[in-house]
Amino acid sequence: MDKIKKFGPEWIILENITKGDTNLVKEILNEYNINWGELIEQAMSHKIFPMVAHFFISNDLFEFLPPFINQYFRLIWDVNAKKVKEIKKETILITRELLKENIPFVATKGVVLDNELYENEGYRFLSDADFIVKPQYKKKVMEKLNDLGLKVGTVDWKSNRIKELTREEYLIYLNTPDKLPEFVTEIDDEIIKYVSIGFVTSLTWNKCEYKVDIDDALDNIRMIDIGLNEEKIPALSITYHYIYIILHLYKHAWIEYLSKWNNDVNLAKFGDVYRYFYKYKEILIKELPNLITKHHIEEPIIWTLMHTDQIFECNIVETLGIDKNIISTEYLNSAGDKNGNIRHWKGNMEERLYSKDRKKLFY
Repeated sequence: MDKIKKFGPEWIILENITKGDTNLVKEILNEYNINWGELIEQAMSHKIFPMVAHFFISNDLFEFLPPFINQYFRLIWDVNAKKVKEIKKETILITRELLKENIPFVATKGVVLDNELYENEGYRFLSDADFIVKPQYKKKVMEKLNDLGLKVGTVDWKSNRIKELTREEYLIYLNTPDKLPEFVTEIDDEIIKYVSIGFVTSLTWNKCEYKVDIDDALDNIRMIDIGLNEEKIPALSITYHYIYIILHLYKHAWIEYLSKWNNDVNLAKFGDVYRYFYKYKEILIKELPNLITKHHIEEPIIWTLMHTDQIFECNIVETLGIDKNIISTEYLNSAGDKNGNIRHWKGNMEERLYSKDRKKLFY
């Protein structure tokens, strides 16, 4: 394969695990010597190491793993599954409290996708519990989170302690219309000590030229199984959640400051876009084109889906019947900066994902 010559067998294994393709991975493992250090480094950077561990263990590929490395594959999946469970527990607690107040909100992204796309087996990497709430309920949500004992701050991973926001950081959050300050709750566990909570009030971000009417998005809330104790949580409709997943990826790929530590784009986010489409294909074919037109979000949606098609060699844009000529080749390889200027990068999105020093790609 030309792609193996270009990127190496380790990268192609990771791409195929991300999309859930078992057959090609087995072929590569049988034909190539694998640099396990490279594979693990890229898997961690792209937030798919637990997924890779699950893939090897559940597909009878454990024998391919070197001694001792195989133990870490088992451990990383188990630890991630425990973290996912703790995040779900906190999601349930918050859901109960906000429903009592009749606050219109939804859980989003990983805590929803773990059960809908990833078999509820704890191998989808989750950073936190994410929610969307209408802007006018921002203050009320903060009051309820304080009542639950959550603290405003982030986790300092070096000390494994809560790092409270400075007064300046807190005021910045309060004056940012599209999000709440990040909250953290401490839990009684020796391994997973904290769960982070994130609330936003928009499907895009502050100063973004693209907007999705949040009243429309929250008009048809689903109550879905979270995959824990038969509890249900509110979620966006299937199509609006797909729009949000896409726009969240676009945000990280587009905004310059999110490229710090290569936190701009990763295989995990593109894998969500790929898997979600093929699970809900019939619904999305019927509803997505109309909603894209309604909210005038053709450019970011097509941008993201065209890159997904290129990475995974699929045809989502064509299947949806969307005119990809709406966006130019120049726009496809562009991103923004904090001053609203346009930047460009060399190569395609796959090469950007593969790169370990993405700043060198931009010009």
